[in-house]
Amino acid sequence: MCSSDLESDRGGKPRFQAINFHDLKPEPLAWRVKGVLPSTGVGFIGGPTKAGKSFLALDMGLRLAAGAPKVLNRRARPCGVVYIAAEDPKGCEYRIKAWERRHHRQTPMPFDLIPQPVNLLDDSQVMDLRRTLRACGQRFEAQGQSLGLIVLDTLSRCLSGADENSSADMGRAFAVLADLSRAMGALVLVVAHFGKSGQERGIRGHSSLDANSEATISVERSSDDPDLRIVTLAKVKNGVDGGQLAFRLEEVGLGLTDEDGEEIVSCVPIF
Repeated sequence: MCSSDLESDRGGKPRFQAINFHDLKPEPLAWRVKGVLPSTGVGFIGGPTKAGKSFLALDMGLRLAAGAPKVLNRRARPCGVVYIAAEDPKGCEYRIKAWERRHHRQTPMPFDLIPQPVNLLDDSQVMDLRRTLRACGQRFEAQGQSLGLIVLDTLSRCLSGADENSSADMGRAFAVLADLSRAMGALVLVVAHFGKSGQERGIRGHSSLDANSEATISVERSSDDPDLRIVTLAKVKNGVDGGQLAFRLEEVGLGLTDEDGEEIVSCVPIF
């Protein structure tokens, strides 16, 4: 069968279209956090255990939901945020309350917490998550904002039964994350651990995760000052990576007491 016959079988139009050099008209990239996170796609916040990854992810999400003009000292576009606290929901509740008290927030914000993990490799769970996200988005619209950021904390808790070093499992998981971004029109930001050895400065699991991401932010404790957390823009697709800034965790009382009558405290990132 000749090529013309093949084109005829496909309706007479080739599958692939070529754009001439002089006809290229690229459009500006839409950023959620300028030069750091795009408005859609899949990004990662990675680091060793107890580096402060979740504190940073929550701070970024809460700032976006609060309408802060800057996040990570970069210009930001506010949006509604859904935070999936798959690993430590109670701890996330404490951190959110501490952030609210530290920043004196008393008005409602388009920020929802999902206190359960989702198995990214279970189609029925992913469909249920989509329904929940759409419902969140509708509530945000009523507040004058659209859903723009979905955070999964952490990746390992959303991969029940998967082999993190398997290209097949991780490729399937990433495809679900990317499809979720497209379906919701939002950035999916995933909190993940560094390699098991503690010395690997990359997302734990198959290399395809980091390779396919739109952005990767790393968080590590300073070797000279363990209380100082260093944030590095390890990868920014279509941007400039390598930038750094630092934060410390400030203890904040929640105005609540435990069973012994002692005040419950959490921490908030201070840059």
